Amino acid sequence: MIRLLNNKDYSNFLEFCLNQGSKPDFFVTKNNQRFLLNHTDIASKVFNDCTKHGDKCFISEENGIINGVILITGYSDKTDRKYLKVCANSFKIIKGLFKFLTWNHTSKLYIKAKRNNSLIKFLERRVEGKIYYKYFFNFAGIRNDEIMLAYELDPKFNAFKVYKKEDDE
Repeated sequence: MIRLLNNKDYSNFLEFCLNQGSKPDFFVTKNNQRFLLNHTDIASKVFNDCTKHGDKCFISEENGIINGVILITGYSDKTDRKYLKVCANSFKIIKGLFKFLTWNHTSKLYIKAKRNNSLIKFLERRVEGKIYYKYFFNFAGIRNDEIMLAYELDPKFNAFKVYKKEDDE
């Protein structure tokens, strides 16, 4: 089940973050410094920002255990750009989280990650030698070994026409 994070999820959220190890793209940025979410104090601050200060977090859970997270940061800092951070135990969970995002979030978001990141590779699709991105992501920029993708939902989007039953299998 995928849903919005709430106050009751505190210990489960911390456990998920701490179990992720040091995944280099599962971080938040504060004052131009990156903080990995595998530390209790950082994960606790992010949880607080999501439940009390406007940042958003969608979680995927099974049997009461979180197995995937999409963080939308930048609301609590009142920054112009809102960033998306994704971490999950499998690509099937990530697929479900992105579908949920498509149905429940319409404003512009950004993903910044290393070019060789498995999430970037998951979003890529090649058509006739050109690279496109799934789930309404578009190329937004590149710096050194990082790529930035922008998520912007088309206002004419109709989710009922895009997703079919066989997409879930």
